[in-house]
Amino acid sequence: MKNKSLHDAPASTLRWWGLQSADAFDHASAELAADGFEGPIKWSEGALVPYRRALTSDLQVRFSLSTFSAERGYATFDAGAVLYSRTLHERSVVDVDYAPARRPSVPGFRPCLTISLAHLKWCSAPSDVNPHWAMTLANDTQAPGVQAFVADYRALLLPILDALDSDAALTDLLTRCLRRSRPAWVRSDPPTFARLATMVELMKTH
Repeated sequence: MKNKSLHDAPASTLRWWGLQSADAFDHASAELAADGFEGPIKWSEGALVPYRRALTSDLQVRFSLSTFSAERGYATFDAGAVLYSRTLHERSVVDVDYAPARRPSVPGFRPCLTISLAHLKWCSAPSDVNPHWAMTLANDTQAPGVQAFVADYRALLLPILDALDSDAALTDLLTRCLRRSRPAWVRSDPPTFARLATMVELMKTH
């Protein structure tokens, strides 16, 4: 996609994010690019803007910024990652209950884990407010701004992604996620995915 700046995004996207958030949004995109992410890869989903990165030849991640409201005219947002495994896709031929999407986000890969940055943030610093960020470069909102978002993403999520350098590392992460429980109040989910236990067994079969 040629237009990577929110300044050049279509009206359907700006309706959610707003031009007032554009400079901060572009700052976040630049920081993600410095960590190896490509994107935004499309604007068509409006409130949700995806980026992508290949972790290994068999493992990819889609990282998305998602807005849900606004504060002082700035979009407030959360972020999350979805992991995709080529190995799981290939081994899923024996998984009779697995029905791949007709138009998969990553052809040839199976989605296997969703990680919410808000959940990681809450686990690191429990509070009465569901964690979120404001798309602003100025210190003019109650919600933390985009610099705080970048710091939280690099402290809490990026190390998890950077450690995924093999199928064995993915298997270990999926297994650890099976043992996590969701905090009772938080609206964001812990790292998980549908039929996670089945996928762990598939990863361990070879």
